Amino acid sequence: MNKVIDCKIISNQPLTADIYELVVQGPTQWFKPGMFVNIAIPGLTLRRPMSVCAIGTNNFTMVYRIVGKGTEILKQMLPKQMLSILIDLGNTYTYEKNKGEPVIVAAGCGLGSVLGLAQWFKKTKIPFHMVVGFRNKRDVFYVKKLKELCPTVHICTDDGSFGEKGLVTNILIKHQLHKHYYFACGSNAMLQALYRASGTEGQLSLESRMGCGFGACMGCSIKTKNGYKQICKDGPVFHSKDLLW
Repeated sequence: MNKVIDCKIISNQPLTADIYELVVQGPTQWFKPGMFVNIAIPGLTLRRPMSVCAIGTNNFTMVYRIVGKGTEILKQMLPKQMLSILIDLGNTYTYEKNKGEPVIVAAGCGLGSVLGLAQWFKKTKIPFHMVVGFRNKRDVFYVKKLKELCPTVHICTDDGSFGEKGLVTNILIKHQLHKHYYFACGSNAMLQALYRASGTEGQLSLESRMGCGFGACMGCSIKTKNGYKQICKDGPVFHSKDLLW
């Protein structure tokens, strides 16, 4: 059940020029891959949703991009400062053995949503593949971590300045991974392209601005084949076959 907790910042450091890693002290028993939290920014009304990408002993980690006033304030916060965080939000990725070896697909900060799933696959010895895309070399982060989780990971950039050149959909097709069941997170444009390029179905974590984070404000509603759903409450993970593109 979601609840608000006060968390002490352990670290808040840049991974690239505009992407930061935030580690806070707090309980982790609630977490399952795909879930997110909603962080109160000092001085602002609305909380900011962030995927949890890793958990440790009484701490959890998020990555975020500097995109506006809220994240500009957040990046200035220092270790030992406190954050009010609404935890235990959203649904989770679900793995079915009969789907075969899955492929995890992520672009940019969408990587945060699927890292916990990759860690679970490795821990439970489930074979999997990964394709991770960035705009260019300056945006690349977590390379060592990715290779530790999945030694065969394919890292690509739009301009070829790091790793393979091309979009994640190009790389999936190039390595004959586009027919594997997939778990993905990234921009809506990337997810739509993945859906169209794939020869199979999968699970997609949708990114959205949210007001409350638990279904009260209706601000993140989308129309699906099963009627209107709220990304924060019914998602953020949806089956590709249920979405309207």
